[in-house]
Amino acid sequence: MAYSKGVEPTDSSHAITIHSGESIRIDPSLVIKFESHSHKRMYAGTGKGPLIIFMTYTLNDSVFEKVQHNVMVAKTGEWDWREYRFRLIEVDYGHA
Repeated sequence: MAYSKGVEPTDSSHAITIHSGESIRIDPSLVIKFESHSHKRMYAGTGKGPLIIFMTYTLNDSVFEKVQHNVMVAKTGEWDWREYRFRLIEVDYGHA
């Protein structure tokens, strides 16, 4: 995954690897935890559905928000939380 703050592009210079259950500090005030993911089942012929990811955002050392994001991987693979933008670079669908 890559991330940016504000209007910075989400390029690979801010790339991180995070697995289910792991937490990573991405700047001095924010820690993200990738809780888990799921897949939305779609009808045949309708294309790929979103990857549903469950994140916990800890701001200034206190759990701030637990959020579910529906990420359209086949399109941009991006989602926003506050002034941060995240983008999936690679997804291992075989692991929870």
